[in-house]
Amino acid sequence: QVGQSGTFTVVLPSSVVPTSYQWKKQVVGSSAWTPIVGETGNSYTIPSVAANMDGDKYTCDVMVGGTPVTITNVGTLIVVDSSGVPINTRYNVTFNAGAHGTLRGHGASYTESIIRNTPITNVPIVDANPGYQFTGWTPSNPGGTLVTANITYTAQYSVAGSGGGGGGGGSTPT
Repeated sequence: QVGQSGTFTVVLPSSVVPTSYQWKKQVVGSSAWTPIVGETGNSYTIPSVAANMDGDKYTCDVMVGGTPVTITNVGTLIVVDSSGVPINTRYNVTFNAGAHGTLRGHGASYTESIIRNTPITNVPIVDANPGYQFTGWTPSNPGGTLVTANITYTAQYSVAGSGGGGGGGGSTPT
């Protein structure tokens, strides 16, 4: 959790007596492993986890009598919020055109993966079929809604008045 400590520990068989440890870190987006200065015990504690550390990887080089021991397990830091949910959890937001129109540039359906607690900002424009008018989305207007779970929005229509048909707006009905 952000602001809390996090600990990684090397556990070796009792028959292995290590002579030294050196912890290393690989930040997200890098292929390089960097030694963590001064971290030479069998455990490494991050004193205060930050949100930007989510996904960083940790491992430890262990020496036994001058011979390196290969540690194949790599620990990945997963930062959680106060409710215990990983902060970078992604949810699918799906838009369906419904029976009487299409989503401009997407056809009948469009799905976007959005990080939890991020507002929906990319609401597709609905083009209603001739004779219909786009009236809004169910279950509600998605524009600005914070994403907290997978959700599907479906375009709704009414029969257009004389000369009807045509497109509808993105996040607000026309």
